[in-house]
Amino acid sequence: MLGLLREYGVDLVMVADLNQSIYAFRQAVPKKVLSFAATLPQGERLDGNFRSTPAICRITASVRGLTQLDHALGPHRELTVPIRLLPYDKAVRLRVLYAGFHRHMADLIRKDQQVGRIPSDADPEGTALALVALAEGLAAYVLTGVIPAIHAREQVLEAITALNP
Repeated sequence: MLGLLREYGVDLVMVADLNQSIYAFRQAVPKKVLSFAATLPQGERLDGNFRSTPAICRITASVRGLTQLDHALGPHRELTVPIRLLPYDKAVRLRVLYAGFHRHMADLIRKDQQVGRIPSDADPEGTALALVALAEGLAAYVLTGVIPAIHAREQVLEAITALNP
């Protein structure tokens, strides 16, 4: 579709961070985006990060092996909360626990689909993953004092409400 628009002279602006390809559950394919981007003129690299702290920007670049560092520009740009890496054995245990939690959430979503509370075309696994990721990210923000708990609760409830037909 994008190629067709480009053929007809429609100007396109493409913004993406393929290292954050969290939308696999929606059949997002980063390789396709990369191949399409290769056909476009070289653009400007955006290096402002409006959601992370400076420490997260640094560790992300380090883990990804990036030579260019994103700069924390948003409301968290002055936070100095350290990053704590988990030992592998604890990370494996967390992965098992999260997998079980995701399955449980997906089962609950399926039950709500059966009684018509959630659209039948919603992907239970993808929806469960997105809701858990949202709640987990907001929990970290609450624990570090970035946002109040009431705001986090409201955002999670809005996401759940958006699932209802």
